[in-house]
Amino acid sequence: SVKINFTPRVFPTPMRESKKQEEEDWIARNRRFLKSNPHARDVSERDPVWLKGKGDEFYKQGDFMGAVNAYTA
Repeated sequence: SVKINFTPRVFPTPMRESKKQEEEDWIARNRRFLKSNPHARDVSERDPVWLKGKGDEFYKQGDFMGAVNAYTA
């Protein structure tokens, strides 16, 4: 049996090297809000503005279903 451990992430998306600094900056700016709701599972439950921005990114890339999912989460 192989045991696999994953590093916990604030964001619901997979980690990407190209977005690492952007995510760290966001966490640094919003750290006080992240600790305010210990039952929140991910960033989409903590910051709807971030989720809207993610939807906008999907839309610009032509991923319309991804955008719909982000906007309606």
